[in-house]
Amino acid sequence: MSYADAVLVLSGGAPNKVVTALDQLTGGALFALSATGSAVAVSLFDAESGFCRLTGELVSRLSTRLRGSSRVERGEQLSAAHSVIVVAAFFDAVASVRLPFDLAGLGLTPPDRFTTALLRTPAPVLAPHRSYEQTIEALAGHYTRMAGEVLEFLTGLAGWDRLDERGRRATETAVLGEATAKAVTTYEDMFRRLAGDFPEVAFWAGRADHQAVTAELRRLRAGLAGVTRVLSEIASGRTPDDRRARLARFHEAVLSRPLLPATPAGIRLPTVAEAYVNPRFRVAAEVGNENIADEGWWDGQPVRTDLQEFLIGHLTSPSATEAPLVVLGQPGSGKSMLAKVLAARLPAGDFLAVPVPLREVSADSDVQTQIEQGLRISTGEQLPWREVARSAGDAVPVILLDGFDELLQATNTSQSDFLERLARFQQREADLQHPVVVIVTSRVSVADRARPVGGMVSLLLEPFDDEQIEQWLGPWRRLNGTALTVDVLRPHAELARQPLLLLLLAIYDRTECPLAEHGDAIGQVQLYEGLLTGFARREVLKQHADEPDEEVTRLVEGELVRLSVAAFAMFNRGRQWVTAAELDADLAALPVGEASARVVISSFYFIHTAQARKDEHLRLRTYEFMHPTFGEYLIARLTVRELLALAEGRRDNDDFFHALLSFASLTDRKTVPAFIGSIVAELAAPRFRPVYDTLLTLFRAALLPRDSTLSGYRPDRVLVPARCARYSANLCLLLVTGPPFEVTTDQLFPDVEHPVREWTKTATLWAAQLSAEGRHGLVEALTLFRGRQDGRRVVRVTNGAARSEAPEPDIDLYWSYRFQPNAEPIGEDSYRGWIRFSFDTLASEIEFLCSVEGDTAVHALAPFADGYGNMITTFYGFGDARPLSPANALITLWLKSGSGAGADELAAAYFPCLKHAVHGFAPYDHETRRRFRVLFLNQLRILRDRLPPSMVDRTVRELLRADGPEIEEKADLLALTRQICPDLLP
Repeated sequence: MSYADAVLVLSGGAPNKVVTALDQLTGGALFALSATGSAVAVSLFDAESGFCRLTGELVSRLSTRLRGSSRVERGEQLSAAHSVIVVAAFFDAVASVRLPFDLAGLGLTPPDRFTTALLRTPAPVLAPHRSYEQTIEALAGHYTRMAGEVLEFLTGLAGWDRLDERGRRATETAVLGEATAKAVTTYEDMFRRLAGDFPEVAFWAGRADHQAVTAELRRLRAGLAGVTRVLSEIASGRTPDDRRARLARFHEAVLSRPLLPATPAGIRLPTVAEAYVNPRFRVAAEVGNENIADEGWWDGQPVRTDLQEFLIGHLTSPSATEAPLVVLGQPGSGKSMLAKVLAARLPAGDFLAVPVPLREVSADSDVQTQIEQGLRISTGEQLPWREVARSAGDAVPVILLDGFDELLQATNTSQSDFLERLARFQQREADLQHPVVVIVTSRVSVADRARPVGGMVSLLLEPFDDEQIEQWLGPWRRLNGTALTVDVLRPHAELARQPLLLLLLAIYDRTECPLAEHGDAIGQVQLYEGLLTGFARREVLKQHADEPDEEVTRLVEGELVRLSVAAFAMFNRGRQWVTAAELDADLAALPVGEASARVVISSFYFIHTAQARKDEHLRLRTYEFMHPTFGEYLIARLTVRELLALAEGRRDNDDFFHALLSFASLTDRKTVPAFIGSIVAELAAPRFRPVYDTLLTLFRAALLPRDSTLSGYRPDRVLVPARCARYSANLCLLLVTGPPFEVTTDQLFPDVEHPVREWTKTATLWAAQLSAEGRHGLVEALTLFRGRQDGRRVVRVTNGAARSEAPEPDIDLYWSYRFQPNAEPIGEDSYRGWIRFSFDTLASEIEFLCSVEGDTAVHALAPFADGYGNMITTFYGFGDARPLSPANALITLWLKSGSGAGADELAAAYFPCLKHAVHGFAPYDHETRRRFRVLFLNQLRILRDRLPPSMVDRTVRELLRADGPEIEEKADLLALTRQICPDLLP
């Protein structure tokens, strides 16, 4: 807000005595409230003017005005108070510095643009994602700009001309230096007083360390207890209605529940309130799509330990209702738990928490419908959002949308506008006088799947440090009588620093094998395998204690296979849950032994049984894993197990393998390929060799007709082309998962004349039939190297780890159009050119596909369509250089010239355009050739002085030379040159 905006807010929108006095003092520059709009009676820079006194009086009345106000009103009033002290501090500072003249004697005139600029320029906003030091830095810059306005105003007055050089320098030093510095000091003093009276202001600025409550916040390091403490102290005091109170109690119940929905035998689990350790984090605003999912970029942001202070500041800040807060983290980092604990900690008097588990709501619905479904999950009632928003009264709704990554996995669309839709929802609600805070959680790896929105703040959860691990272990040791310590966990630090994996390590230590006895660090695969196998073994021994070890091992493996089928039941349906009836159908259709869903699930502590809504009226028993990584590990485990069975001859055919892997792409969830890679890495290389050969055999037959004995397995309605595509894509991915970690098109398609063409057709099938997330994941998981072998084109496909070794995209059109490269250099004066089709043909074929990617590319090139299309589809290779289209050469030159490139870089971009202008285009393509020459010569006219003189001389020689290859329509070229660049040619 500007000073004028802020005064209006603080006055309640109606003039009062103080506001009228301020308006008269500024000559009507605020609101023109004075009857005459008279000139400034006394300079605003006069210490006796009363400007600062009146501003102080305006702020001092806040305590009275804020009694009984809502959370939103309180935030707006405090934001306005901050804006007025920013300006008041500046005028106070200018009034206090010593100048070599009397301001009143300089002939001050009534306020004009100068006064208006100072009073109506928005002040820097306090933001909890910025440190206090960053806020002060921004404020100093603001004051410097204001001081510049003052100095410019003074230099325009008649009295300025009477000052000598010394007086002018003294004035500049006083205004730009002394006054600016003093303004910052004065502001800090005013800020401390404001923050002392109204604690949330301190949290907005990251200055909670100056509050008496700080020590208490640091003591309350678990379960976000400090959030409740502070927000309750600054609450408006409104009593929530019965519905809000019931909803709050529902959320608070989470705190007294154990960390897992079911407790493993022999384990006592801490409650959420005891065990939830407030995490460290990094935070940034306005993060671009290219950075938000880049952990390397996040490494450059400082680590913070004040999560409670940040959340208090964010939730009470007016800016929180303008754009979402996005909470990012790795699997198991505690994103969902943060959402649950925060919902439990919000005081019901000021906030209405509405958790929305995106895994359980309709993925294709609009935001409001998803919120209504979230309310039904929480309350069991069908509550219209508008009714809830109105009944919230003064409380601010906080919408907690948990699991954007799971929403992606559940749909075949990219959800790229998800955050934009949330921001529009917030804007609509604000317009309806029901502003809402929105918080979204997501795995960091898919955060770039949604376009960021203006004002959005992103928060990345950090792994635990040693102190946090020790804090978590305290209640665990007390409840379970173990001696597990940070030192014992240090060899396993990579796992112990993630909250979920720390819990699993503690369970492993207590139930399977004391970690102190491990010589080497335990890996995530070993941890999951040990926990799952150990639990299955205990369950089997309850009924088969007398069986020999071999039989027990077989029975344990059978349990894990059936549990893996449950994981595939969710995965192949694109969900994180499965109904009992669906799982029963899958178990009956697959050769995994007779068992029902209830028997398979049994009492596995990492599976949650719940009632899920299928439609408006029907509720079904459903199963889901406590954390998606359990299911993802089991999918990877069964995939590798079946591969080994096929490779080692323990399976007669791939019907079971095909059934599991033909309904979804493994890259639908990135963790699955990662688990597969880890499991394969533990296999000896000789053992993987037959697996590799088996995969090649399976891939070559993947698109052929098949008669499966397991046709009754139908977890989802997937068309035959899609099943072929997904199965073959999964096989290709598996081929590069183990040694030699690559495969060539010659190996994939040994019986065709042109293997690369076959790769193109297969890749096109994948692009058409994989889900958006599966397609993106596959492109990221595979790295392609184009080359030649024995004179034939070949593509070498490797895993994503080789991406760092891959060259930057530099398409060789000789390779693409199947021209053999020249064995010997042919010199730059020789060339090879061709055109195979028109741009209209290219655009029509892409339009026919109706793909987002294709439409995006054609849209970018659409300006060429009107008479310039052949510039795109004509190619020339001059000398030994790779071929370029005239459009590519011209766009490169435009971009280089517009970006301020140096002479040498500009010349490198210019030279291909020169060659195209002289020798380019098909002999019959008179119109496109002439249009290109006009564009080129106009660029030459503009860039001539920026090009090296040698390149200009080279241009003249190229245009005038008579020998060498014939120049099409040379006379016309020379005439155009003399017309556009009249002084270039002799």
